[in-house]
Amino acid sequence: PAAAAAQLRAAAAALHSRSNRVHRGQVPANPPGSVVLWEINDFSPEWDTESGGAKVIISGTPRPGLPEGLHLCCVFGQVEVPAEQISLGVLRCRAPPHPPGRVPFYISCLGGGKRPASDIRTFEYREVGTVNARDRRAAEVRLAAGVTERDFQLRLVHLLIGADRSSKHQGGGSGSGGNGGGGGGGG
Repeated sequence: PAAAAAQLRAAAAALHSRSNRVHRGQVPANPPGSVVLWEINDFSPEWDTESGGAKVIISGTPRPGLPEGLHLCCVFGQVEVPAEQISLGVLRCRAPPHPPGRVPFYISCLGGGKRPASDIRTFEYREVGTVNARDRRAAEVRLAAGVTERDFQLRLVHLLIGADRSSKHQGGGSGSGGNGGGGGGGG
């Protein structure tokens, strides 16, 4: 009987998830009857250490019918934290502490019993020892500057190509480089 019930729940969930628009990284489908008031387009960062504290920025689209002044929150697994709307379509919250692993992440109405009011995504918690603090700080700086990971990678490629071209032009003359190529050679 338990196996049959589990199969029935799985079939219902699969049917429900096919009827909803599927998002990359989405975990369980929203419960039947839940109202999606906020569509999450993207959020960053997508992970934090188990100690929490990362500032999570969520970009999305409020759906028609979202009441004015509604207090929204973010839910990380079973932990609800307040969310602040910093501009139209942008929310900010802080990731709470949580044991390592992947958890459902979604927007809910504060005091609404943690019922999803958005599509459900996945947020990952990593062990403290597996994260380099310098990498985390660099990601926060890029986020604060509005630079996406792709923008960062493109800038890095351009810098590397430019440095390669520059070294070929400087090294193309005599074979001796001296002490680091002093600053002469005015133009």
